[in-house]
Parts: sequence; structure tokens; C-alpha cells
Amino acid sequence: MSEPELYLAGHDDKLVILDEVHRLPDLFQVMRGLIDRNRRLGRRAGQFLLLGSASIDLLKQSGETLAGRIAYLEYSPVDGLEVSPDTLAML
Repeated sequence: MSEPELYLAGHDDKLVILDEVHRLPDLFQVMRGLIDRNRRLGRRAGQFLLLGSASIDLLKQSGETLAGRIAYLEYSPVDGLEVSPDTLAML
């Protein structure tokens, strides 16, 4: 992603799912700015979903805490039997 702020700002009306975010540690500062801007515009939550690579340790290493802007959820792996055939067809 050569211009992450421009890309993410262009998708601020959607949930953006990011995986392997550890490859772009400067992205946390960009996300903080976008989250703050959208909060000023009245948007409260659900802007970014960071998958497993975005661990607490990674945030600490980046120097960016995203304090007050982040919630951690831990999920167990999804079993194939838990997914409906309709969902699998969309993948």
C-alpha cells in the first residue's frame, strides 16, 4: 500500500479488514488520525478490523497505543462445520 492514508480515507464508510499489518507498522499512526477525524464527524466504532498479526506486542513496538480507539477480542478458530454452505459458496 503506497498511500495508506488516501486508500483508507477512501473507504471510511466501510469496515476495512487488515491482515499482516505487522508489515506496515507506520499504519497505526495513519489509522489513529482517521479514527479521530471520523469521531469528530460523529462516527463511533467499527472502522477497522485488525486480524491476528496485530497483537498487543506489535502495538507496543510501534510506539502507538491507539488508546481509547481499540478493543481486543479473542476468538477461537472457526471450524468448517460452523460455516453454512451459503457462506462457503461466497468464498
